[in-house]
Amino acid sequence: MKKRILFVLILVGCLFINVSAAIKDESVDVIVGEVDSPVYAVDITWGKMEFIYTEQVNYVWNNDSHTYELGTSTFNWVAKDNYVDVNNKSFTKINVELEYVSLKNNINGVFDVSNKEIASNTNNRFTLTLNGKLDNSILNYTKVGSINLKIS
Repeated sequence: MKKRILFVLILVGCLFINVSAAIKDESVDVIVGEVDSPVYAVDITWGKMEFIYTEQVNYVWNNDSHTYELGTSTFNWVAKDNYVDVNNKSFTKINVELEYVSLKNNINGVFDVSNKEIASNTNNRFTLTLNGKLDNSILNYTKVGSINLKIS
């Protein structure tokens, strides 16, 4: 009986020694170096970015010719979920730049804020509005522009 107990004690002692040696080796392998460029943790959520274009064409009655003549037209862009949310989860502040690039003539896009510094653990919403006249031949949804987003 004494031989078995002694063997078990020696085996348990070896396990403890191996575990402590493994922990010691792991702590030695950790190397902290310099990072060439900053590392950011950022969540970006895009809205649907759907816009509906409506145009109101006004005609004016001409008493001399007894016909309607084309008057001034008004147009309107109605947006649906026209936002970009930027949530900075980094340990440092970030700078966000947004730019709308038009793919159609006469259509412009503008963000309410195009360049903003966002503090750590802060969320910011950027809202896009469109203006300009859309060609009357376009009857279905079509891509009218793209958005460039830069984080630095």
